[in-house]
Order: sequence, then C-alpha cells, then structure tokens
Amino acid sequence: MASQQPPVPRLHSDVYPFIYPSKFRGSLQGKVALITGSAGAIGQAIAECFAVAGAKLVLVFNRTQPAAKEHFTGLGAADVLAIQCNVAELSSCEELVRQVCMPACVFRGSRRSSREGLLMVMGAFFKALEAFGTVDILVNNAGANGLEPTIAHSPSQPTYALFTILLPRLLPCQYMQTVSYAYPPINQYLNAHEQNRCTSSPPDSFIHDLSVNLHGPYYLMRLLMPGIRAQKSGCVLNITSRAGVLPNIPFSTSYHASKAALINLTGCVQAEVDVDGLEDVHLYALHPGGVRSEMTLNKYRNAETTLPDHPAVAAKLTQRVDGYNDSPYLNGMTCVALATGIARQVLRGRYFDVGQDLEDVLASAGEAAIQADPELYTLHTRYLGTVPDSSGAVLDEPFAFPGF
Repeated sequence: MASQQPPVPRLHSDVYPFIYPSKFRGSLQGKVALITGSAGAIGQAIAECFAVAGAKLVLVFNRTQPAAKEHFTGLGAADVLAIQCNVAELSSCEELVRQVCMPACVFRGSRRSSREGLLMVMGAFFKALEAFGTVDILVNNAGANGLEPTIAHSPSQPTYALFTILLPRLLPCQYMQTVSYAYPPINQYLNAHEQNRCTSSPPDSFIHDLSVNLHGPYYLMRLLMPGIRAQKSGCVLNITSRAGVLPNIPFSTSYHASKAALINLTGCVQAEVDVDGLEDVHLYALHPGGVRSEMTLNKYRNAETTLPDHPAVAAKLTQRVDGYNDSPYLNGMTCVALATGIARQVLRGRYFDVGQDLEDVLASAGEAAIQADPELYTLHTRYLGTVPDSSGAVLDEPFAFPGF
C-alpha cells in the first residue's frame, strides 16, 4: 500500500473563509496586543484586525503616527494607546514597556497628605492595570529593508590587494595622498581606499537593519516574556519574511540575514518555553505575504539609483514589485487566528507563510505530516545524504595529525 502523501494546502492572496473577521469578532476581548510598526500598510492592517477581535491596542510607532484612536475603536478595539518608540534601541524599548505596564501617572508625586497621596497613587495604579497591564500579545512588525552592496569595493583588479590592503598597512592614512602624487597611476586605488577607510562612516545602514529586524524583537521579548510566563499564557508573532528562507540574493544581505535570524530566534525561545511546560505560551514567525508597503516600494523603485554599477540586477529587482499583490489583511487575520491559540499545538515556534491555507495545514493530515517531519515550517538546511549527529554513531579510525 502506497504511503499517504502530505496534503497540499490551498494558496491565498486575501482573507478567506477560515479567517473571516466575522468569525473572530470579539475573540480577544480583554487581551492587550502590542504592535510595533503600526503605521505602515502591514502594521495598520494588523491593528485593524486585532481591533475587530476586541483587543486593547498598544500601537507603537517611530516617525509616522498611526491612525486616530476612533478609527480602531470604531472597528471594535476596547482601548487604544499610541506610543513612540525606536525599537532598535534597548532604552527606548524599556521606556515603552514602562509606559504600557506601569504608566507614568503611578510614579507622579503628590503634594497632599501622605495618606491621601498614597490612595491617589494606588488608585492610579489599579486603574492603569485595568486599562492595560501585562501585554498578552506581542506583534514584532517593525522592519527595515535596505538595498546596498555589503562590501563597498570588490577586488576585481590584480593591483587592488597591493594598493588597498598591503600599502595601507605600511603607511598611515595621512601619507596615502602623498604617495598618490608621487605615483599617479595608483591614484585611483588610493583615493578609493582612503574614502572607504579614512572618511567613510561605519556600516550604519547594515547595523540599523539588524537592530530593527532582530534586536528590537529580542528586546521586547526579553522585556515582556517574564509577564507572559508569569500568567502562563500569551502569544508572540514575529513578522519575518520569505527572504529569511530563500536562497542567497545579492544586495539585500541585512534584510535576509536578520529575518533568518528572527525565524531561528522564534523557534529557540519557543523551545525554552516548552521546557517549562507552558503550553499556552506560543510563538510564531510569519511571512506576511507580498504586500506593496511603502518600505518595499521605496526599496525596489529606487534600485537603479541604489545599484548604479549593477543595472541588470537593479532591473530585476524593480520588476519584483509586480508580484506583490497580497492583501495586508491576509496577514492581519492570520495573526488574530494564531493569537487565539487555534494552531498552538501544531505550529508553535514555527515559520508560517500566510499565503497557505491555515485550515488545510491544521487539518489532521497536515498535523500528522508536521509531526512526522520536524523540519517542516522551520529554518533548516538540506544536504546530499545525511550528516553526522552528536550521538557518536559515526566514528572514524583515529588519525595521527599531521600524518607525514
């Protein structure tokens, strides 16, 4: 009898019956959902979907403010609080969490009597806890998506190593220009190296992308997970990207590397939670679909300007926007569905592409396939054949180094 093939989930570009908003209306009543990057196309759609579910929203933004409070309460949000935060900075994340979980009004002094002042502070404290308190759902959506060469100069000329590696080790920066005057043919190499080594800024954009895409989610998970663990329930939704699992693509290194790391971070934190038996604490890494967000459009529309030395690659990247036709609400409602715990037994700690039909994946055949293959919906590497594990099952004869 032939073995049963794993099911092939249906594909979607917009909200489908299993995740219709009407099915989840009010399903997260009383829950606090903190959403970063809440002003962009993807972030606002996530916020709107959680509003329909009746959650209390903490809308985090950096530069552009999110829509008005009334917009979300009109959809069903129990309450809305907008807070500015640069998730790339730990201190900013700490201030964000302090404002959400312990509002400033609690710490304001009182000039009244000590008893009256204490009562005011206690009243403010319990009112604050009633309004927001512990975050139940964390959506790490804020992102940065740079496009640039990772290495500024390529050693394409045979003299490159001599004049930009060896010579600078022998001469300080201030003497390099003098050498270029003495021997004009190397002027172009020295000028290029001097610009890169002596006057250029550090790789700020690369580090910034990693800070937003990876450090920010880590900071907020580190700050909020103690409360989630203490109440033994909660959900973390890390918005990653298919870029984190695709083969290597040039000039998007910071984005691809940080998203791959975030996928692994999600799985590792879930594993730590599972060790403690916290079944109702569940994390997911999600590809939000191909959404025409402003960040994505800016990246690809400006590819020819950003990569003037690589016109063929820039042209292909510019055309990629044509394939971005997914609705941001597809991701938003998938987030809501996952936050309710509907998939916590099957997809906890895993990477999920919202373009796949969640109902199909959660069906009994899909669940069995995931249990049979632990690498499904994870970040993993394929090999020719197998690789040795740490069990000691593969033991070669000892080799006496160096053997000659």
